[in-house]
Amino acid sequence: MSSEKPTYKHILIPVLMDEAYETRTIRRQTGTKTVQKTKGILNPERVLKEEPVYEYVEEQMPTGIASDTDPNSVEVGLNLEKACNKLAAEGYEVISITPILRGVHAHQYSQGNLKKGTGASGFGYGYGYSLTDSLLIVGRLSDNA
Repeated sequence: MSSEKPTYKHILIPVLMDEAYETRTIRRQTGTKTVQKTKGILNPERVLKEEPVYEYVEEQMPTGIASDTDPNSVEVGLNLEKACNKLAAEGYEVISITPILRGVHAHQYSQGNLKKGTGASGFGYGYGYSLTDSLLIVGRLSDNA
């Protein structure tokens, strides 16, 4: 067996997904206000009291699960850079970077109970989209190596 390096080498970089977020309405204290209150029943007196002031805002909150559609582009870029630098350090010249795609789809159909004409009624939906699953980097041994 020869100890010679192969002419071509590849590295596969997986594309990891970002964490999914959802919009939640939360109550947040924005400050306080001074209000006048009546204290006591038999001998009522007026007192000033500080009460919190709240507002309702919508915020993006992490769900703890991976997104179906949002790749972690920053991490993918860093991993791609590391892989290209590794190939260069081993004497390879990057000749191609190819995205490997995968498809995602879903559908649902429900048959209705209304009989009309020759068949039953029904409705449904379906969708599909593609994502970059990984990046394939191919290097060729440089003439200088």
